[in-house]
Amino acid sequence: MTLLKDTRKFNISLLVTAVILFLLGLWVNDPFRWKVVTYKESPLLIKNVSVNDISEVLIEKGKEKINLKKENAVWYVSSENTKYRADTNRISKNLSEILEIHRYQKVTSSKEKHKDYEVATPKEGEELKALRITAKDNKGKTLFTIYLGKQGATYNSTLVRLEGEDAVYSAKGALRNNWKIDVDFYRDKQLLNLVAANVKEITVTGKKTLKLRRNDKQKWEVFSAGWKEANQDKVNNLLKDFLTLQGTKFIKEAVRDPFFVKVNIALVSGNTETVMVRGPGKENNYIVQTTYTPYWMSVPSYRIDNFLNKPEDLLPPKQSKPNKK
Repeated sequence: MTLLKDTRKFNISLLVTAVILFLLGLWVNDPFRWKVVTYKESPLLIKNVSVNDISEVLIEKGKEKINLKKENAVWYVSSENTKYRADTNRISKNLSEILEIHRYQKVTSSKEKHKDYEVATPKEGEELKALRITAKDNKGKTLFTIYLGKQGATYNSTLVRLEGEDAVYSAKGALRNNWKIDVDFYRDKQLLNLVAANVKEITVTGKKTLKLRRNDKQKWEVFSAGWKEANQDKVNNLLKDFLTLQGTKFIKEAVRDPFFVKVNIALVSGNTETVMVRGPGKENNYIVQTTYTPYWMSVPSYRIDNFLNKPEDLLPPKQSKPNKK
């Protein structure tokens, strides 16, 4: 009797173990898709490629195209045999968004649907409806080609297809907005890219004048009826904004705005950066050119006006005298 009970217990244990293993196998292999896979858990569309691997990008739309190339970690865009420094951070960010696309929401695997979704490879004589991005390494080897097609109704998703595959996926974000067939869209609009610690002296001449320098104690001094120690916080705040000056758009027509000021920035290294400012002109903006970026660009007036304080405005506040009793 005891042996029979032990046998039953053993059989029940085996049955329970078998059921557990069976359910565990179902959960791992998920043949019925019971387990919900998140976007991050789904596989990447493009594997084994990083932003650093990419040295050239070809952007195509319709019959137009534009080429970006990386040299010594800096991106450049070319137009009519002229090479311009491009916005490296912007290009790296846009490439990262492509490399972060996951195989999460498959829309179709039908090749016949490619035209409807604007991700088709055009036949000879046909126009390219998609925005086609081809990335290459520093040896010219193609790393991937991706088609950016129609955007979602709310413009927060984009239909995409990888060259060589029929599957079309819905990717996060309005990815087509990141790429245009427009040289100025990619050009670097940074007019100055300096750090205050590397600046030794600043001289402003023209319709406004200002002189700043560092003394032996590395304190800022301002020239106002002689050299006087300045309000350090005020000067540093002004420089933080001015030394990273950015333009908003390139000026292609002849610059006729009147001369306003010239800013010479002497660096600790012995080099000098020069900023030429004209205006204010249209829309109350200044037109600015620098040695760092020798092309005229429009700059909001407040970015210049805030910097051109009266020398006395940069002095520490006068100490109030104690009241006599």
